[in-house]
Amino acid sequence: MTPEIRLAVILLMLLFFGGLSIYFTVSSIYRIGKEDGEAIRIEHIRQLQLQRKDSTNIFNHQDNGRKRSEE
Repeated sequence: MTPEIRLAVILLMLLFFGGLSIYFTVSSIYRIGKEDGEAIRIEHIRQLQLQRKDSTNIFNHQDNGRKRSEE
């Protein structure tokens, strides 16, 4: 294969695959949300319920691990 033919084949493939890539990108963007007539639902983030005491962290207690003296 001569260098001129090889260059032409490479440029032709580059144009073909580049055009194909642009087609898929544009058609995908166009069809967002059009499938099944269903719109995207957005929910607010709910607050996570945390435990008051963590049983795996011994330093997470109110008294910092010290024994309190009874008064």
